[in-house]
Amino acid sequence: ARIAVTGRLTQIARIARRNGLIGRRLASRAELLSPETARALRLTLEESGGMLVKFGQIASTRDDLLPPVITDELAQLRSSVPGLPFPVVRQVIETELGASLDTIFESVDEEPLAAASIGVTHRAVLKDGRRVIVKVQRPDVQDSVAIDGRVLVGGARSLERQSAAARRVGVVGLACELVSGITEELDFTREAANNAAMRRARAGDDGVRIPEIYADLTTRRVLIMDEVKGASVSDQRAVDECGAPRVDLARALLDSFLSQILVDGVYHADPHPGNVLVDRGGTLWFIDFGAVGWIDPVTLEGLQQMALGFTLSDPSV
Repeated sequence: ARIAVTGRLTQIARIARRNGLIGRRLASRAELLSPETARALRLTLEESGGMLVKFGQIASTRDDLLPPVITDELAQLRSSVPGLPFPVVRQVIETELGASLDTIFESVDEEPLAAASIGVTHRAVLKDGRRVIVKVQRPDVQDSVAIDGRVLVGGARSLERQSAAARRVGVVGLACELVSGITEELDFTREAANNAAMRRARAGDDGVRIPEIYADLTTRRVLIMDEVKGASVSDQRAVDECGAPRVDLARALLDSFLSQILVDGVYHADPHPGNVLVDRGGTLWFIDFGAVGWIDPVTLEGLQQMALGFTLSDPSV
């Protein structure tokens, strides 16, 4: 493992040096957060590939921790990687579910619907006619996350040692959070449990739905869920053509999020536009429950009292 990490770190260092990310002194916070540094970071992650692209994509959504100059640049990272050969997909599914593909499905689309660093998705039809999405984890992703995670945290520590600006930003804490989050996402049964909890809590939402993940057909490396035919809420045309006024969509989405946080204590923790879809009937759909936040009862009560105080304009509540 140590040799693998060293080799990977050497490879990334060469790429970072070529892009100008390392080899020059970052004397101030302004230099650390400059467009040139942001571009060098994005190019380094993109060319390094593997899980570093995933780390960059997640970081691009954290505008609560990172400045726009960084998140805007990281948002340009390519959103997909090549799919897996279908024989590999078949082998993973059959090994995980302990049955042949023909026993489980009426049909499986051999062309991937989407491909990402952790896994690939395919459309399929179950034997009873239900249309589903099958998510299959890449065979080598566990090792990739372990190696690239060590590299990312080690690089962040090195950067903090060399730059006071990096210490103020807290790049080590951010790196550790990213690695922890991705490691949790590797267990698809956790995502199925998150999905079940949110479906129970939000069953009555008006205009917002959550597709079902089939726990009996889900393992650590294979996940099967209802197919959702929709487009990202960032698709302006899809939003305009869904038939629902934008203000109604916005209100339904906000109501659901506030209820998740202030009532349920369990909420979707990765609500970027790709994880919120709108269908042609104007219904909003949450997908991808690898990252879900849980609020303990004491904190939840405190949040509820704060919300009540804001509503009544009374800080003593």
